[in-house]
Amino acid sequence: MRGHHERPGGKGYPDGLVKPSLELLIVAACDTYDAITRDKEYPTGEALPGRFALEQVARFAPVRVVDALAKAAECLREPLNRPRPRVFR
Repeated sequence: MRGHHERPGGKGYPDGLVKPSLELLIVAACDTYDAITRDKEYPTGEALPGRFALEQVARFAPVRVVDALAKAAECLREPLNRPRPRVFR
């Protein structure tokens, strides 16, 4: 996606946007988190901890984006095959 490397203050690329939209910052935050926490095929491509990735995202993304990403990452660490809680009516 074009613009996923944009950063506030014109520090990103390809357009050097001074104020990237919230949508671009969300995509950039997710891309950064994924790139840091995923194993890579090239040498020294070890995945780094999610906490480190969130610290890197916090350098450019608004607090609400970092908080939402942290919650989403926490959900990813939970097992997907757990039973649903029972609802009593």
